[in-house]
Amino acid sequence: MRAVSTFSGCGGSSLGLRNAGFEVPVAYEFMPKAAASYRLNAPSAIVIEKDIREVSGEEVNEAAEVEPGCLDLLEGSPPCAAFSMTGK
Repeated sequence: MRAVSTFSGCGGSSLGLRNAGFEVPVAYEFMPKAAASYRLNAPSAIVIEKDIREVSGEEVNEAAEVEPGCLDLLEGSPPCAAFSMTGK
């Protein structure tokens, strides 16, 4: 099974997906420090530093090397900072 991660952070969700049997060859993360952490945690993945609002479905399919409609999972873990009580 093949997944693409968005809002990838340092790769926690992707680690869970890999532990569940998914291949996660591509991750989208636009914060440079988070992308650098992801690269350290998943060195075989392609990390694309780009705002997800500027990414098309065609680009995701191409990056993951899948035909349209054949990606098993598009995972998104948007940050919860606006809803979190941490730091308040």
